[in-house]
Parts: sequence; C-alpha cells; structure tokens
Amino acid sequence: MKYRLNYQIQFMDCDEQGRLKLSALIKLMMHVSNLQLSGLGLGTKDFLAKNLGWVVTQYQFAFNRLPRGGEQVILTTEAKGFNRFFCYRDFGVEDKAGQTLITVHSQWVILDLQQRKMVAPTAELLAPLEQAAGVRGTRIKRLRPLPEYDKKSTYLVRYADLDTNHHVDNANYFVWVTEPLGRDFLNQHEPVSLLMQFDQEVQYGQNVQSLVTLQDGLSQHEVVSAGQKSALAEIVWRKVDKETNS
Repeated sequence: MKYRLNYQIQFMDCDEQGRLKLSALIKLMMHVSNLQLSGLGLGTKDFLAKNLGWVVTQYQFAFNRLPRGGEQVILTTEAKGFNRFFCYRDFGVEDKAGQTLITVHSQWVILDLQQRKMVAPTAELLAPLEQAAGVRGTRIKRLRPLPEYDKKSTYLVRYADLDTNHHVDNANYFVWVTEPLGRDFLNQHEPVSLLMQFDQEVQYGQNVQSLVTLQDGLSQHEVVSAGQKSALAEIVWRKVDKETNS
C-alpha cells in the first residue's frame, strides 16, 4: 500500500537557488518511510529494540524537476516486496496537482547492529507490510569505479553525521559526492538521474575522500574511506536556464 504525506518544502531544505537539496530529499524519504513503518511496528525504534536496523544498499533516482522552497508537495513511499537477501521500496515526490516530480527505487538490507551482519528478511518479520516474498525488485545498475578521477576532496566524518543505526546517515554521501563539483556548477545544473551504491560502511572519525570525474553532463563518483571503496555514484545533469533557476 502506498503511503502519502502532504508536506511544504521549507527554505531550510533548499540550496541557495531555492531548490530542494539532495541531502534534504533523502531525509524526507527516511521520514516518510519511518512514519509508515512505525505505524506497522517496523520503524526505527521498533527495530532498535530488536537490535536491528534498515540499511540501504542502492538508490535509483529520476528527476523531472526539483521542488522549490514554499511549494506544497506530496511525499509517497511503498514497500515493493522482498527476497532472502533484500527488501525493495519506492519513493516519490508529487506536486499538489499530483504530477510526478521525482521517483526513486531503492534496495535495502536488514542489519544486526551488534554483529554488523545482514539478517535475512522473513515473511514473519515483515508480515505487517503484507508484501510479496521472493520479489526481485527493480533492477538497479551496478556501478564500477573508474581507474582514475579528475578531482579529489577530503571530509572528516563527524559525530553529527551519525544516525540511530550508529553509522553515517546516508544523506551525507550526497553532500560528499556533489560538493567537489563546485558552487558554480551546482548553481547552474540540476540532476536528471542519479544512481548511488553503498558498498562499505564509513566509520566515525575517518577521513573520507570524494573522487569525481565530470564529462559531457555525466559525473562519476567514488567515496573512499580507510583505503576502501565505500560508495559509488553516477549523475546525469542538465543545465538550468537562468530565468528558471532564479
């Protein structure tokens, strides 16, 4: 069943052009999914009581446009099924007329927070969702790192970056991968599509290297921590007309 939440985009959610930031979009997605899951006894608090956590492994975004500060939107989410490894969930952002602005497919695992190991989803555990077992879910392209990148930036993982699963809130990755593109580029461009793949946990206190190559409107990214590949991303960009972006 699709869950819907009316929401007004706050200016604190937006970049200097007044558009919804990707990191804020992720936080809104987590908010709406946790509202649905908490109502079914499967939310963050419920899972923490069982020493479990929801952990995303892949995202696939498609953007018609980014909503703007003050705009009324509808946030949606829907569990799409599970198999013996993964759970699948879709998200959406619609304008007040019901037109689709953003669609997101995602793939998740259930993590034992003490042992930091995956726990197999079961029909018994996920029964309140009333979703189908044995589902493959939307196929999201697996990314591969490039042999080399054009730019590198370094960030420190702070206490404020951590979430209740005791690992880095994945909204931070969207800051790390886009920041090296620079203010001018980000002000003049919006994403058309975005793939994000999480491979290895980043730990508190580590230095994170964000590597990026940009060519012909396609940016390719790798996040490295402790010498290991932590995440990969691929973003297709479009240039925004000055009047549209004002």
